[in-house]
Amino acid sequence: MYFNLLSRAFVLLLQFFKNLVSSPNPKPIQVNFQTIGCRVNEAESHQWASVFASCGFIVSPKPINCDILILNSCAVTVAACKKSRQIISSLHQNNPSAKIILTGCFATIESDFITDNIKISLCIPNQHKHNLPSIVIDKLNLEPQKTTFDYNLLSFKRQRAFLKVQDGCRYQCSYCIITKLRGGEKSVDIRHIIQQIKKLELQQIQEVILTGIHLGGYGSDINLSLTQLIKEILSKTKIQRIRLGSLEPWELSADFIRLFKNPRLMPHLHLPVQSGSDRVLKLMNRRGKTSDYLNTFKKLKNTDKNFNITTDIIVGHPGESDDGFMATYNFCKKAQFGNLHIFKYSPRENTKAALMSEQIDEKTKKQRYQKLDLLNQNLIQNFIKNNKYIKHKVLWENKNKQGIYEGYTQNYQKVFNNSQKNLTNTITEIKI
Repeated sequence: MYFNLLSRAFVLLLQFFKNLVSSPNPKPIQVNFQTIGCRVNEAESHQWASVFASCGFIVSPKPINCDILILNSCAVTVAACKKSRQIISSLHQNNPSAKIILTGCFATIESDFITDNIKISLCIPNQHKHNLPSIVIDKLNLEPQKTTFDYNLLSFKRQRAFLKVQDGCRYQCSYCIITKLRGGEKSVDIRHIIQQIKKLELQQIQEVILTGIHLGGYGSDINLSLTQLIKEILSKTKIQRIRLGSLEPWELSADFIRLFKNPRLMPHLHLPVQSGSDRVLKLMNRRGKTSDYLNTFKKLKNTDKNFNITTDIIVGHPGESDDGFMATYNFCKKAQFGNLHIFKYSPRENTKAALMSEQIDEKTKKQRYQKLDLLNQNLIQNFIKNNKYIKHKVLWENKNKQGIYEGYTQNYQKVFNNSQKNLTNTITEIKI
């Protein structure tokens, strides 16, 4: 009898393990996002990550051992396209069994490369990327799972959130391919934006950065304006810090500038003037004149003497003479920018500038870049000097590799602190 009971127990135990092996719990799908390019891409990737997490997938900060790798690519320059190709190759080499999903501007412009590339499992161009999570789930036959997990930026060591509020651009700058790749202007409903910011507040996020391909064009399709959007955010949310992405310097109205009297709106704007020569601006199909830009800068600094204005400059645009370059050099010096993002012009196929005569040789572009970069180092040091011994409120992020906290002041100066206290995601007042 004892032997029979033992035999029966053994059979039941064997059956248990057999069932366990034949019906294992499915391994959670791991997804990783690789993002290059503009802040809009950053905002899109975070939005998609939130959707995947809500469907029960694991969003991993690193691509290793992931099942799905999603690259939100860039094509603003030839170098950006090259970088997109390199990332695809690297992802495939290090994760040969993973499904690689390509989206973004590179996915939209390089159709021949994508068609012939066996490394890419799925390509989603810009016109469909707003539905990316559902397209990926459908095409790869994935099974969403019920979950109580909520994607939180803090768990990915992000204390500042990029929020996309607009897409597309109505302008036709001579050098730019992005207008063709992103399409017409589309604005996000204000109610949805407010909901997203309130959700970020619940995650303890303290700073939101509003982004768009043409952020100043917010509301052009829904009879609203960026000024109205900011007023609504200030009125209906409590988030501590609101920062804005790039804006065109000719679009800043007096009503908009007055908004910066509110301490929650950070005193920093990135205004890409691209050139300090009125003649070159006309060739670029840019609006306004340099004298108008300087007047706008003055009005901004009247709201806060430490207001930080940064900019983009393209050197070597077709038709930029030596005098034209020096006009840009002197303009930047007079404007006293906090930082210059300098780019050597590179022709993009299907743009007006690529067909212009008077193309500038690479040697001249390099010389102009170097000269302007030297000026930029002086501008940066002057801005730092002018901000010394002044109280600044800093949002601290994380420790760097040296174990020192990094953070940003209200006017977007990067600062460091070797405090022994836990400063992550706190706002403290310091003197630089």
